[in-house]
Amino acid sequence: VNPQQQLETNHPQVGPARHLGFRQKCAPLQFRQLYGGSVKPTNAGAHLTIPEVNGLFVGGASLIAEQFLSIIETAKRVAS
Repeated sequence: VNPQQQLETNHPQVGPARHLGFRQKCAPLQFRQLYGGSVKPTNAGAHLTIPEVNGLFVGGASLIAEQFLSIIETAKRVAS
C-alpha cells in the first residue's frame, strides 16, 4: 500500500471506515493521515473529528480567504 494513496471519499460518514482501513494496512509506517477531498467550511469539522484523520489538505477553499479562515477557526475549535 502506498502511504500517499488518496482515499476516495468526500463524505464524513463514509470516510471513517476507509481511513481506519488505510491506517491498519500502513500501521508499521507511522505517518500522519490528511483528508484532502473537497474540504469546505461546512464539512471541515466533521472530517477533523474522525480519529484516524490528523489534518486537512485544503485545496480550492484556501484561495477564498473567508472560507480558509473559517476552516482554520473550525480546526482550532476541534483541537481544543
